[in-house]
Amino acid sequence: MLELQSWSFEETSATIDYDSMGSTWMKRKGDIKDASGDIVYLLDDTASGNAQASLTNGAEVTLELYSMGDGASAKYRTGPAIITGISEPVEKGGIVTVTASWVANGAWSTATVAA
Repeated sequence: MLELQSWSFEETSATIDYDSMGSTWMKRKGDIKDASGDIVYLLDDTASGNAQASLTNGAEVTLELYSMGDGASAKYRTGPAIITGISEPVEKGGIVTVTASWVANGAWSTATVAA
């Protein structure tokens, strides 16, 4: 478990142009979906065997992103991802807030915590 500070999730969809010759306006259809985002957490050098050890550049992970806690019936987003970047700025006082950027690596879904 990370000392999570925040996370972001952005879902996008590619489009396909399907206008015909002579059209005066573009016509498009939604196509393949994609997602990306960031996870921001506090670095804990004393922790061993926890989630932060798996968040390295190029790592393939399964993320579960909870927005309203993890109690029974709470909704969350889950899916496979690849970590594409790690940023570790050090703030005054020595606190390190790490940002791990990710991109989807397959289908994502919304799930519900079991009762």
